[in-house]
Order: sequence, then C-alpha cells, then structure tokens
Amino acid sequence: MPLFDIIKSMSAAEKRHFKLQVGSAEKDKLPKYVELFDIINKQTIPDDTVVLKAGFNSGDKNFLNEKIDESLHILYLGKSIESKLKWLSESMERLFDRGHWNELQKCIKKAKQLSQKHEKFLDWLQAIYWEKEFLAQSKENRNVYERYERLVEEETEVRQKLGEEIDYANLVRQLKLFRIKDIRLNKPESRKKFNQISNSPLLQSNKIPYSLKSRINYFYLKTIIARYNKKLDEAYTYAQSLIDVFEGNQVFKKRHPIWYKSSLCMFSEICYLSKRFHEIPDIIIKIEHIEGDSREEFKTVCLHGMLYAITSLDKEKGKTYIQKIEQLIKEDKDDIRDGRKLALFYNTVVFYSFFGEWQKSNEWLSKILTYKRTDDRRDLQYAARILSLMNHYELESDDMDNHIIAVAKYLKTNQQYTETNQYIIQTFRDLYKAINRKERLPIWENLNNFLTKKIQEQTLTTRQLGLEELQIWCKAKINNTTMAEIVRETIPTPA
Repeated sequence: MPLFDIIKSMSAAEKRHFKLQVGSAEKDKLPKYVELFDIINKQTIPDDTVVLKAGFNSGDKNFLNEKIDESLHILYLGKSIESKLKWLSESMERLFDRGHWNELQKCIKKAKQLSQKHEKFLDWLQAIYWEKEFLAQSKENRNVYERYERLVEEETEVRQKLGEEIDYANLVRQLKLFRIKDIRLNKPESRKKFNQISNSPLLQSNKIPYSLKSRINYFYLKTIIARYNKKLDEAYTYAQSLIDVFEGNQVFKKRHPIWYKSSLCMFSEICYLSKRFHEIPDIIIKIEHIEGDSREEFKTVCLHGMLYAITSLDKEKGKTYIQKIEQLIKEDKDDIRDGRKLALFYNTVVFYSFFGEWQKSNEWLSKILTYKRTDDRRDLQYAARILSLMNHYELESDDMDNHIIAVAKYLKTNQQYTETNQYIIQTFRDLYKAINRKERLPIWENLNNFLTKKIQEQTLTTRQLGLEELQIWCKAKINNTTMAEIVRETIPTPA
C-alpha cells in the first residue's frame, strides 16, 4: 500500500500516538521523517513532486513507513486478540525454557480460553503443544498418561475445526479466482470447476460448520451456487443467513468490516435478482455506515444505489447517484477495475433510457463504445452495441444505416453475430426503412415476441445482456409510452 494511503487510513488517535511515540528529543526541531509525515498528511491527493521538492527520497519514505508500523505495533500491543495471543505464545516458550511451571500452566490456561472463545485454532494448538511439553517434563506421576491422552483427543478436535475452516476458505478462494475472468461461467472449464465445488462433500452436508468464519464461507458458497442454478429464493435464504451470522456477532462484524460489506453487496444483488427491490435501500444504508476504506465503500454504494434507482424508478435518487459516479470516475479512475467502470456506465445508460433522456443516455453509451478492449465484462461491451441501435433510432440519427453496418461488423469480428443479434440488426434495418407508425408497429410486435422466446430460453450462463432492456423498449413503443411506465407495471407491491 502506498505511504499516502497508509497515512490517510490512520485514525486521529493513531496519528497522535505516532507523534508522541517519535517526539523529538530536541524541542525546536522535528525528526526528518516526522516532517515528511506532516507533508503527506496535509495532501488531499498524492503528489510526489511536493515530496521531492522538500528534499525527501524513496529511502526517507521507506523509513517513515517502518516508523509508522513500529508506532502502530506499540499502540495495539496487547489490545487485539491476535496481539494478546502472540504475547502469550512468546510467554509460554520463555516460561518453559526457564522452568517456571506454575506460571506456565496459568499462561496455557489463559491462551486456551482466549483461543477457544475467539476461534483461533492455530493458537489453540500452540497452547496444547506447550501443555504436552509441560506434561512430558512434569515430575508428577498422578494421571499423567490420562491427561496426555485427553490432550491428544482435544488436539484432534481442534485440528478438525481448523481443517474445516481451511477447507471452506479454499473453496471460496477457488470460486472467486476462476470467476474473475469468467463470471458467467461461459467456458466449459469454468463450469467444470464450479460443479466440482458444488459437489464438494462439505457442501453436500446439511451440517452447519463450527466456526464463524466457516459458517460465513458456507453460506456464501451456498448463495453463489443457488444463484447460478437460478434458485433465487434459496439464494436469498442463504444470503440472509450469511448476514445474520455477522449481525448476530457484533464483535466479529466490527473486526471484519470489509468482509461484512462485501456480504451486504452480495445480498443486495440477490435481492435485485429475486425482485425484492424494497429491501435494497436498507442494505445500502448499512453499507454507507460501514467503517473501512471510504473509496471502496463509495464504489459499492454507487453501483448498488444506481441499481436500486433503476428498479424502483426513483428518478431523483438516480440523478444523485449519477453525480456520485461522475465524481468517483474523476477522482478514482485508475483504481476502478474495468468491469466495475463498465457496469457503472451501463446502468447509467439504462437509467436515462427508461426516462426517455436519449441524449444523456447516448453520452454514457459512448463511454462504453470507446472503451478499450478488456476481458473484464466483455458482455457489457457487446450489450452496449445492441442498446446503441435503440439510442440511435430514438435520436433519429442521420447515419443510422452506417451505424447498423458498424454494429454488425463489430459483432462479427468478436464472434457475437448470433441468430439473436442478426434478428435484432435486421429489425432495425426494417424500422429504419419504415415510413410511419402503422408500418413500424408489427415490426416492434415481432421483435417483442422473438425476445420473449429468447429470454425464456436463457440460463444464467447463457444470458445475453441488453435483451430485456430492448424488450421493454419494444413494449413502450407498442403502447406509445415510456420504458419507465412499462417497468413500473412490473414492480411488485411490498408485502
């Protein structure tokens, strides 16, 4: 992490402790690295030119980084559970080496209690190790064998709990890794890996895992699997259980804010897919109040807030989120992955299209059409070409014919000139040639019927983005109304 980000992530208390910890021995002169700290701390955006002009180099920055790390270590020594257990582990080794047996037994007991309470299985095993070492060196003969035998049984149970936690964590990491470039599992090898995880003995069992981390990973995996299998009610139940694990353990939730936030994001997505739109605002409020990386939080709120604005047809809220998206892109453009940026652009296109603001929709559509080629969410780049036909038609573009040719060429080049896309392109050719509404009406009706069939045939892995928006547009043209009015008719009334 860059030094600028490290300093900006420090709380006021941490910065104050740093200043006190490294306070100058000379009252009138601060150490050089403290001066560098103050320069960077005053910046709103990282600016290395200011640092260089002040006479500091990369070596000075590395030294300051070490001093900050040292200060934070001292500040939190003995305050976090990890720090306490590390302290106890070092104490157990020292007490054993010195033969302080009574103190060692007390230390082992405390370490085991804390480890069990906070599910720190490696530390628990470490305490068991020193307890076995103590018994092996003990001069007591009373029930030593039986006590050692119980320790071996305890060690076996702890190993099983640790193994379960590791296995669930591995499954989650494997799932996330192969979904990075193939989130819709279009590739056969991705689907094969997904099926292997789905059929894991751990997930075939209905037994709820022991530790909090394992339970969270269990419900996460179950949610994702149900979602890909289009069992959205089941996915919702698992996602709700996932959130319940966090919210039922406030200390754990506070210690893992980013994990909790990402789980809320997934819950929001499941609510969106299962059409439980009325639950999304409360989820967004929770996300907005989570401590942690404010920029990452901002990205999440922009994405999920915009999705809610679209599904609820809240025009004012949508415009508010668009302003946030514009700010985010301007301030953080290099830190946002391609797929996230394309999703933000795409959702904004859909929002403006729903309300018939075609010129604004086209401005955001252009951001996708001119975006660099990327493997991260190529589906959005393909869908944008389809939506661009709709936009050009609504704007009564003079180059509609040329644009249709350009879209067809792009789709052919990218092996996307499917039966569905060919039909859509031919439809727009027919619409472009039609003279009046009487001639266009059957064209829209035929496209609507065609899209209804294609959408019904789709699965999650074969789903083509843009078709649903295009069908909404067809229905709006047939009924001579806006896309927003068509969507409004489908919004369920909250129970």
